[in-house]
Amino acid sequence: MDKVVGLLGGGQLGQMLCEAANPLGVKVVILDAPNSPAKQINAKNEHIDGSFIDPEKIRALAKQVDVLTVEIEHVDTVVLEELANAGVEVQPSEFPLCF
Repeated sequence: MDKVVGLLGGGQLGQMLCEAANPLGVKVVILDAPNSPAKQINAKNEHIDGSFIDPEKIRALAKQVDVLTVEIEHVDTVVLEELANAGVEVQPSEFPLCF
């Protein structure tokens, strides 16, 4: 897989995603606080430090990746919808409105 995955949130679920992606050679770029669990095991890749609910950080992440996904339900779905409407692949493709 040549796509780069952007991950909003770097907690335990993100850590497990990275553990599965690494042996497959899938690059994952994470948006979360420094030293989040997923960033610790995925240190070979560059990441974005910040909040996964910050619209500007989410937009910055979207510029670096081919597909965006989430590992936590507390994300700015309005920004994700905006990005999806602009042509960014966002998975899952439908989100309930929550913050």
